[in-house]
Amino acid sequence: MAQEVASKLGLTKVIFIPAQVPPMKNIQTSAEHRYQMVKLAIKNNPFFEISDLELRRKKISYTASTITTMKKEYQEPLTFIIGSDNLSNFTKWHRWQFILKNCDLGVGERPGYGKESIECLEEQVPQEIYQKIQKNFVSIPLINISSTEIRRRYSKKESIRYFVPLQVENYIKKHQLYQNNPTTKISLPEEKKNLV
Repeated sequence: MAQEVASKLGLTKVIFIPAQVPPMKNIQTSAEHRYQMVKLAIKNNPFFEISDLELRRKKISYTASTITTMKKEYQEPLTFIIGSDNLSNFTKWHRWQFILKNCDLGVGERPGYGKESIECLEEQVPQEIYQKIQKNFVSIPLINISSTEIRRRYSKKESIRYFVPLQVENYIKKHQLYQNNPTTKISLPEEKKNLV
């Protein structure tokens, strides 16, 4: 999805920012493990980068706070890539109006959530922003892969081959993630911890 949205909207790069504590999700795998898996998954794509910005905060990861920091760091227009399945609860996000005022939304189509999924925002946002969101909706060849489905399959000992890069599958096995037993803890390298 990131590749398609960036390509269609002419973005110069995509920065993945794993959340420390996602406010609207109950994720049991540590932020450090998720960071390492994203890093492995994108390492061969020069267009992609990863940031530990939210991991350094050690608290709930609010998108509005991240955008504030990113605007200071990059001093250029930002586009926040979001799956169309997230639009129905977008107005419940912390400071969602601030997000819309400070960056564009690039909406990637998710299975079962076509362009009509934008309609839930029509009465909630200014018409100018609504039209821009419509323009930034990117239809994507639909492959029904989600992190929830990957975790479910792996916990049931079903194959996740081709659902994730091989390096990520090996990482999951090595650290025994997505099983009912507790997982091993890892830490980010020292230089990551000391950045504030």
